[in-house]
Amino acid sequence: MKTLRVGIVGSGNMGRRHARAYGYHARAELVACCDIVSCAAQSLADEFGCTAEATFDAMLARDDIEAISICTIEPAHLDAVLKTAAAGKHILLEKPMAMNMDEALEMKQAVEDGGIKFMVAHLFRFDQRCAETKQVIASGKIGEVVSVDCRFHGTPHQQDRIKNSELSIFVFRGCHGIDLMRWYTGSEVVRVYAESLDGQLRQGGYQSEDAVFCLMRFASGAVGSIEVNSHVPAGHPTAGQSSMTVMGTKGMIEQDLNTPWLTVSDGNGIVRSQGNQKDLWFREEIDAFVHHVLDGGPNIATSSDGIAALEISLAAAKSARMNQPVEVFT
Repeated sequence: MKTLRVGIVGSGNMGRRHARAYGYHARAELVACCDIVSCAAQSLADEFGCTAEATFDAMLARDDIEAISICTIEPAHLDAVLKTAAAGKHILLEKPMAMNMDEALEMKQAVEDGGIKFMVAHLFRFDQRCAETKQVIASGKIGEVVSVDCRFHGTPHQQDRIKNSELSIFVFRGCHGIDLMRWYTGSEVVRVYAESLDGQLRQGGYQSEDAVFCLMRFASGAVGSIEVNSHVPAGHPTAGQSSMTVMGTKGMIEQDLNTPWLTVSDGNGIVRSQGNQKDLWFREEIDAFVHHVLDGGPNIATSSDGIAALEISLAAAKSARMNQPVEVFT
């Protein structure tokens, strides 16, 4: 049985989640990890039974590694992707793809030139509740999608990864919802209008808004709305909310990703469908990546998907700064 031998760069929270998921996979082997904080890499290596390399270059030089999970902070994505592509290794890149469009397009060119298999870790696409929502829409059960409403609420602490970068909370977390909205509608966003709230994050040293509220128009005619908010108090039992409502001409789908089901309503009543729990999302994501690399399976989240989500979220952040609508050209 063919095994995909992988390395992880970035040994923090996301790196550990990737490591855990690789450990569950029968056809994947975590060989090595690295981090600019050496003790973080050693801690991950000790927990998951791999080697902690002193540098990223040392890990890339290993002939026994075929693919890399890039789990660094966003400002380090470009350099990591370019080096990994130059080393001829396949890539699973954490979202958001890049800090700006120029970086994202440079990444896309590099992996295409190098013949590298490249998947963006837009996690929600791999969750079975979201996959089932896509299947229900495709079946025609709720008719034509006319609107999608999305809410991502979290605590200030959940934004810590962007504290030392010039990255909007909407780019950091909103890209999840935007990616799903594109996927569900099967259409591109053509225009956005956003408003934002500033306050406690900037006071705490972040370079981001506290919250962004965005309306968007799709090429299909559908309308979307998305709110990304960091005002959830630390004592909240689920530390926030991730929910979506998809309205169609014949019915609707409700997703609350803090629960293990989704609700489908049409003229025949309501059906609640059991879905996977959060702990399985990363396992589904890693399985899709392994299948893509080893078997030529479908790329569930391509570089073009990552670029589109980034462009739309950057446009929304720009709209909030300018207080006017912004056209999108994905």
